[in-house]
Amino acid sequence: MLIPVQIRRVLIRETDQTFLVELAEKNGSRTLPIVIGQLESQAIMRRLSGEHAPRPMTHDLLDNAVCGLGGEVAGVTVVSAKEGVFYARVLIRQGNREVDLDARPSDALALAAGMDVPVWVEESLLVDG
Repeated sequence: MLIPVQIRRVLIRETDQTFLVELAEKNGSRTLPIVIGQLESQAIMRRLSGEHAPRPMTHDLLDNAVCGLGGEVAGVTVVSAKEGVFYARVLIRQGNREVDLDARPSDALALAAGMDVPVWVEESLLVDG
């Protein structure tokens, strides 16, 4: 079962310089912390704040390409985890056509950040917050 979530925060664990994005259940108290890279954490924070880089970054490029081709990012789903590695999907809609793309959660969330795009998590991945 897919549960709607939102990006609660992006943080750095200073003890070991680990970057995390924390997803929070919209209608509950469960969360999903995901370890991400420094560049992805910066991209998510930048897009959440509405800040624009002087030149398009990778996630901006993908967003511009999808929109330029008449599509839209329709949603992001964190679907599974295997041996500590999370897997996500990005749903692109172009008219009546839908394309479901495999993605790293950090990239999918950076793409969705700052957009009015639904984000879901497979229920089994959520932990009590």
